[in-house]
Amino acid sequence: MEKMIQSPQEEDFCKLLTVAAIESQLQGLLVFDATEKDLLRFADRWKQILTIAHQSPAQALTLNSATTEENLWGHFRVGGALPTKSPTKKLDRQSSQIIWQPSKLIEHGSNPLLVVIPDLTRLSLSAMRACVALLDSELASLQRDGIDHTWQPQFWCIAGCQSDRLGEVSPHLLDRFALRCKSPNVKHFEGLSPLERFERYDRPSEANEDLSPTVRELAERSREIIANQFMATMTDEAIARIQAYFTKKVPLGMRRLFALSRLARGLASLENEAEVSIAMVDRAAKILGLSQNLSLPIAPVVAPIEAIPKRQFKDEMQRLEIFA
Repeated sequence: MEKMIQSPQEEDFCKLLTVAAIESQLQGLLVFDATEKDLLRFADRWKQILTIAHQSPAQALTLNSATTEENLWGHFRVGGALPTKSPTKKLDRQSSQIIWQPSKLIEHGSNPLLVVIPDLTRLSLSAMRACVALLDSELASLQRDGIDHTWQPQFWCIAGCQSDRLGEVSPHLLDRFALRCKSPNVKHFEGLSPLERFERYDRPSEANEDLSPTVRELAERSREIIANQFMATMTDEAIARIQAYFTKKVPLGMRRLFALSRLARGLASLENEAEVSIAMVDRAAKILGLSQNLSLPIAPVVAPIEAIPKRQFKDEMQRLEIFA
């Protein structure tokens, strides 16, 4: 079943998902005030985009309050189960070997992996620690049950959380979700009671929705960008505009600063622009819900913030290229 994009908010949200598929450092996405049905629908849409962008079937892993260490890292099993040629003979002796079976978080081959967290406030302690350790991390190491394994975490994560329960989330966990936005459908159920919301929006859907032509076109464009290794260039004007959003009065953290930069660069690349413009930065900031009331002028003549000079920021952006 195909669903057309109905609002500019939903179109911007789909562009955010597509840019995150291109920019591998944009791993964590937190969606505010989404129903569980909507979040699962967003996750399914993101899986389809990842499948097209990376030309490989995407896998999914759900984390919740029942997630255990074994679910996260893997477990031991009786390996082999390799029968001999004759069905009447016993199994090969290799079948009695104990083999460690890694989880999808550790080993998922070349297939993109999407981790789905329906409610960030109802996450098990083990899953919380895993998210803090793996999201936005260049290297991870597992030492458990005699296993010593080091790997590069490569996955995406979408989580849901109600705005009025955000205070229940650990700041360390929240910091790992640099991409944060409201559900594009939040206006549909404003003022509705919980029962009315369930009747209209929370009933289980009968089938997964196919991508609309607009979203499929975006996904195809992302596949071309990844294949051709083409990304828009950050200009001094764009860097100055990004810094204007992060002043001492708005200490949103370095992860969100780089998230805004990568989102603006990805949006410019999707529209086949060679450079990131100030307007594209403002557009990315609007998607992320950052305040548009800036004290600094739009003109690029601004003083660099003390925490991170413009030259250093530009060098860092060049170092963190997606295909480095």
